Amino acid sequence: PRPEVVLRELTYAWEQTEAEVKIYVSFDQAEELSRGVAEENVRVEYGEWSLLLVISDPTGAGKAPWGLRLGDFQRRVDPDRCM
Repeated sequence: PRPEVVLRELTYAWEQTEAEVKIYVSFDQAEELSRGVAEENVRVEYGEWSLLLVISDPTGAGKAPWGLRLGDFQRRVDPDRCM
């Protein structure tokens, strides 16, 4: 999946084993994220070769959403097994 709008970039870290990959996004990278984000402001789309994370502006100020797109995975992902 590709974002439909321009996103403000999120930094991330990951942990990987043979069976799974965990993606970590720290909310202390921006003041408006550090206050917490409601679940309805978070959208994740999984594809066979990528993922897209979009966090809409939690302050409601109409700023561009935060986002992270990871693509071109080495192995195909089963989107139904992602959470």
